[in-house]
Amino acid sequence: MEEYMQHRKRLSIPGVMGHSFQTVRFAFWNVLTFQLAYKLLAAIVFVPLFGIVFNKLLYFGGYANATNDELLAFLKTPYGILAIVILSLLALFLIFTEFAVLIIISYFAHKRQKVKLRPILYKTVTYLPTLFTYCLPGFILYAVVLLPLLNIGYETALIPQIQIPNFITGELFKTTMGQVGYYTFFAVVAYLNLRWIFVLPIVVLEQKPFRTAARKSATLVKESFFKVLFFLVGFFISIGIVYGVFFGMYLLCLWGMYEFTNPQGTFALLAESTMSVFLTSTLYLFSFIVTPFYIMAITRLYLQKVPVEDVLLEEGLDYSKTKADKCFFQKHRWKFIGVYIVGIITAGMVVAFIVTFISNSYKEPIIMAHRGYISKGVENTKEAVQGAIDAKADYAEIDVLQTKDGELAVIHDLKLKRLANANVHVSDLTMEELRQLTLSQDGFSGQISTLDEIIKLAKGKIKLNIEVKLHGGEKDFVNKVLKAIKDNEFEKQCVIQTLHYPLIKEFKRANPNIKVGYILYASRANLKNVKADFYVAEEYMLNKKLVKEARKLNKPIYVWTVNDMESLKAYYKLNVDGIITDYPEEARETIKMLKEQEDRESDIFDKITETTEDLFSKLFMIYSAAG
Repeated sequence: MEEYMQHRKRLSIPGVMGHSFQTVRFAFWNVLTFQLAYKLLAAIVFVPLFGIVFNKLLYFGGYANATNDELLAFLKTPYGILAIVILSLLALFLIFTEFAVLIIISYFAHKRQKVKLRPILYKTVTYLPTLFTYCLPGFILYAVVLLPLLNIGYETALIPQIQIPNFITGELFKTTMGQVGYYTFFAVVAYLNLRWIFVLPIVVLEQKPFRTAARKSATLVKESFFKVLFFLVGFFISIGIVYGVFFGMYLLCLWGMYEFTNPQGTFALLAESTMSVFLTSTLYLFSFIVTPFYIMAITRLYLQKVPVEDVLLEEGLDYSKTKADKCFFQKHRWKFIGVYIVGIITAGMVVAFIVTFISNSYKEPIIMAHRGYISKGVENTKEAVQGAIDAKADYAEIDVLQTKDGELAVIHDLKLKRLANANVHVSDLTMEELRQLTLSQDGFSGQISTLDEIIKLAKGKIKLNIEVKLHGGEKDFVNKVLKAIKDNEFEKQCVIQTLHYPLIKEFKRANPNIKVGYILYASRANLKNVKADFYVAEEYMLNKKLVKEARKLNKPIYVWTVNDMESLKAYYKLNVDGIITDYPEEARETIKMLKEQEDRESDIFDKITETTEDLFSKLFMIYSAAG
């Protein structure tokens, strides 16, 4: 009885944290076994299964190589709706299973009772039919969307994080209303996550439906709002401290090695490589228990808030089958530790070999100033293009829309509200009427120019990447774009890109020599089925697999819109052919710095770190590529 009451004793937030750390230690082997198994299954079974199901339904629906608008159109068809339903249900069941198992382990660990995983898994499976209630859509929204969106604490191996693509957030942040909308949206998401923080423990331990659990969680949070908020702050501080301790020890070891050995010697290289592998592998393993630690802390906080009789979990669990019995990993822990040490040393030698004998040769990507250089003028205006010229960008990327009288205006938005504060569409005005408008952006002002005028400004000074956009009322659009290019003898100084796949065929049919690229923001197609001269991938779509596909086809691949220089470094090391950015000068400086670092001995630390991270990303993040 005393042991039972101990796990319900009211603790302060630091007490909850300390108790939860002890609980993680108590259930460590169960947690590690389940996390390793689940992440492995996610990598080789669950995520590929999602891809197979979605691709099959795409095929049955006649959208086998869908991209961009086609993919969005598919989601509105019967097969698309079926795909959403099936994948949402699968995601809910798998996410719920992962969290439910960890909550049950946590519950018994808080009582200092060790249990086997098999009966826990069986118990979790018995919950699944009860999820089919009228609350199911709400539960799906919570588990499959809200939790991954905020990605705090409840982090699942199936959907590590949902990110809003940068091309959407980038446009939102160009207006005050967009910024307000963005922050309001995430404030609501954060509020709901906080309000429903106890939903999963209530569903699992009290066997309540989602709606009831959501109401009860809201009540519990309301009763001690600041305590729950303090808990979240304490959680992140605790995790930060652990990471800090690991990294501090690593730096201390490095200092000792450089102090007492020859930093340029073979021993130092092997030692540094081995330490780098050890630190990285330890942090990866530690990341496996961050979510369990969070769940144990949340469960402990929940248990001290509810009456004893509310918890119904133990009904139907046979203790005779679940009592403490060492798991496979625990029985053979010294063998696994030995294998781990040998693996660390071996991996360290591999890293040292790669750093010493294999040099990574990265190409220098071309720099494209997105809509010109918007730090020097209003986007897509002459001033912005001149800014790109002055910044020595390789290309200025511009947008073209057709006007009411068939002229080609260089402007991005279909509607003029954002830049001209005019509630009218580009297609509703003639070119002469558009010239009368004054565009304003970030303290700059400017006028709308024609494609012909921008080409004349750019000729001999900078190349152009001309994005052709559609509003639906175009007349002889393709021929007029090509005529403007031909009349200025600009074919060799420009490329064309578009979001609209049929336009590529039209341009190539009219002029086979013009280079036309396809912009990808959503795709399930193999690039070999996308007939374009080059590809432009949105940041969140870009990965090694996509770059390799482009390489096999011997076609360039560019990435847009890269405004974070840390991201630029990653894309540089993926060997992309071009970077589209709002900050061409900063991008050029970053690439120059990376080129200078490549062969410098003084950057051996960076080389070892990057090689180690690359090695472990291949070993532990297979499911990211599989997605």
